[in-house]
Amino acid sequence: MRRLVLLLALFWALPLFAAEPPAPHATNALLVVDVKRILDESKASVSVQKKIEAQRAAFQTEIAAKEKLIRDAEQELLATRGKLEARVYAERENQLRQKFREVEQYVQDRRRLLEQATTLSMGKVRSVLLGIVTEIARRRGAQAVLIKQQVLWAENALDITDQVLERLNAQLPDLPVEIETPKEPAKEGKKP
Repeated sequence: MRRLVLLLALFWALPLFAAEPPAPHATNALLVVDVKRILDESKASVSVQKKIEAQRAAFQTEIAAKEKLIRDAEQELLATRGKLEARVYAERENQLRQKFREVEQYVQDRRRLLEQATTLSMGKVRSVLLGIVTEIARRRGAQAVLIKQQVLWAENALDITDQVLERLNAQLPDLPVEIETPKEPAKEGKKP
């Protein structure tokens, strides 16, 4: 009889426990996303990298031509060393040094502008990426999204990387890269 009373009490209490709602977001409190993979593989990121590399290659060709002009001018100046007055030689040598500093400044400006364009473009990718991650996290009731590289272990069901990558590719398949043009070094009518 005592057993029967205990079973009846348990039977009556069971619906009370079952009616209690589960803790909010208990099953999907955390999600995981591989941001590095997304930034390496997304169409927009790949297109930005290709455009930056093409600009960098063109820049290297342009700089190599400018450096050759300076080397040629230096060789010409060295060839006239014994033929020119010391004052004239020193003046031309200073002009050559000035030209070198101008080209050096141009190179630094160009690199800075390439880095700036990369930062701005990848910032746009990250912004869209964050919006997509936020939307998926809210829809799945997550309270936080962790970067995969900072997680020791997680169930595969918590990884939303593929979903994010698919949406990012659909939403941002290509991204224009805007690179400012630096000021050209001053051109002089006469050789240094």
